[in-house]
Amino acid sequence: MEQNAQLVLKGLLAAALSLSACACNTPGSYFNNSDTRGHIRTAQQSYQPVVYKINASLYEQSNQDNSPQQQWWYKNNYNYLIGPSDVLDITVWDHPELSTPTTATQIMATTTGGINTNIAPQSSANNNGTLVDSTGNIFFPYVGTIAINGMTTEQVRTKLSSRLKEYIKDPQVSIRVIEFRNKYIQVIGAVNQPGAVPINDRPTNILDAIAACGGIDPLKANMGQIFLVRGTQYQPIIFTLNAKNPSNLLLAEKFRIYPNDILYIPSAHISNWNETINQLLPSISLAAYTKALSD
Repeated sequence: MEQNAQLVLKGLLAAALSLSACACNTPGSYFNNSDTRGHIRTAQQSYQPVVYKINASLYEQSNQDNSPQQQWWYKNNYNYLIGPSDVLDITVWDHPELSTPTTATQIMATTTGGINTNIAPQSSANNNGTLVDSTGNIFFPYVGTIAINGMTTEQVRTKLSSRLKEYIKDPQVSIRVIEFRNKYIQVIGAVNQPGAVPINDRPTNILDAIAACGGIDPLKANMGQIFLVRGTQYQPIIFTLNAKNPSNLLLAEKFRIYPNDILYIPSAHISNWNETINQLLPSISLAAYTKALSD
């Protein structure tokens, strides 16, 4: 997965350098920034997006002391938080009867980053891992039901080891996620394979998400305005990335993607802000509806 993202980065950088070297404007490459400050009105609703550009200025502003926007960028302390539908591999050393065997397919998914696009999650009947149920709990022999929702693998290991001490002397426990099925982002627009991309235990950035969807065709996609949308249905936060700028493209590797984000790559022929937003509105509404159901 990391190799695919690096290939995407190299391709986009080459295209960005080529496009920046020639001063020609392709259709749909630029939007009037003043258009982004107004309400977006449809027949039923009114939207007031907050728009930020992913560039050096935003990075410097966000990383000032006590800025809440620091959370928009990856730090060295990233940890994946386990949630419902994730599948765990639990090993208790010297106690094979308590361990959950894994298949070669699951091991391969873990070593490649666990991102499989356009592939439906396996049902619990088809794997040998421990499924986190819809309430964020797992059942484990001897200790019974354990609540692990929102924990890291290290926190789960510590908790399970503590519970097992009553039955096993000095238990040695290993925990890892073999299927990441709880947290997703949506990638839509001019990518080769639009769809849901799982968030896993490695920091996922914009380039990773594009690579997971088969990349983009720089001739068909609008590299001048890539959109990432998060927030509420009625007050979305929209981040824009000018991928024609090599420095912005490199900076995008540090920009953090969160569950339920929507990454949208417009087609080159779209040059109107309202037209772009209208392409996004159905996805924003669907994401909000899906989140309401899960909550």
